[in-house]
Amino acid sequence: DNTILLAFCQLEKSVAKAYYFPEVNFASGQQVARSIIEADTKACIAFAESFGKGDSEAFIDGFNTLKPDIPLAGGNAADNFNFSKTFLIYEDQIVETGMVLVTLNGETLRVNTGYSFEWTQIGKELTITKSDKNTIYEIDNQPIQKLYQHYLGDDVIHNLPKSGMEFPFVKICDEIDVSRAIIGVNADGSYVYKGFLNEGEKVRFAIGNVEEILNKASVLQAKINEKPSEVIFIYSCGVRKHFLQK
Repeated sequence: DNTILLAFCQLEKSVAKAYYFPEVNFASGQQVARSIIEADTKACIAFAESFGKGDSEAFIDGFNTLKPDIPLAGGNAADNFNFSKTFLIYEDQIVETGMVLVTLNGETLRVNTGYSFEWTQIGKELTITKSDKNTIYEIDNQPIQKLYQHYLGDDVIHNLPKSGMEFPFVKICDEIDVSRAIIGVNADGSYVYKGFLNEGEKVRFAIGNVEEILNKASVLQAKINEKPSEVIFIYSCGVRKHFLQK
């Protein structure tokens, strides 16, 4: 906590190449797919800033329109729940905007991916009725603040966004649970989320399920044992860490 951890991975037969993109949007996602993916690229790892103008979701959409078969891992940089600003490191530079992306390339490189969510949906299904990209104004035709107050109580309202991180909204996309955690509160009462929530979409609140998290960890371990790995990169959200520490 509250420090910087450096981890080094030495590649013997494969090659890692780092890139920096100051803009994070649909067009830059397509630019990445066109310009840096090589014939032997097996995976990409990307990190983006969290509280600026960058649009990570649109970037992923742009990337996937051209290279849907390339695994894209990573996430958004964090700042220990201060919800202020984040930074990225690219070679000898420290940057506060954009995205840093690394490709892993090699003819003999083999990449497998796994995913664990295990946040249990609770309560009734809700409909987004007024939103703008990642900002929600109304759900079920009532102000978002009123809805949070009804379901989560005054204590949560008074300590947002940190108090609401453990209760993300979950929507289903292509039969996959997709989480949208709150990261900001605007002066007009609207709430900001890390990711889009479009008008008409159905969501539910969700809460971490320790038993299911541990069970899924065992499933992933068994999957890894089937194809022994030389290295495992794990990208986990701060909410999971905060929840499990309790």
